[in-house]
This record gives sequence, C-alpha cells and structure tokens, in this order.
Amino acid sequence: MRTAHRGSGKCTFYVEDQPRALEPGSWLYLEGGAMHSLEAEESCALLVTILFA
Repeated sequence: MRTAHRGSGKCTFYVEDQPRALEPGSWLYLEGGAMHSLEAEESCALLVTILFA
C-alpha cells in the first residue's frame, strides 16, 4: 500500500499511465505493485508513504 499527499506546488501523479491531478492537501491511495510516476510543473512538496506488511 502507498499513499501520496500533496503539500504545495503543481504536479501530476501518474498511476498505470493515467494522470491524476493532485490539488493542494489532497491524498492518493495506491495498491501495492502499482506502477506510478510524478511530473512536476513547478517546485512541489509531496509526501509518499509506503507500508510494508
């Protein structure tokens, strides 16, 4: 399991090549093993948490 929390800036999070625009303060949940990437349009702060079980 992974979560991503956007703090500031402007970025697009991709999950399995599908773009997900994250608004400031928003969260995104990812299943384990999901391919993901990030594109920053400007400086941004993002917290990614990975839970190993």
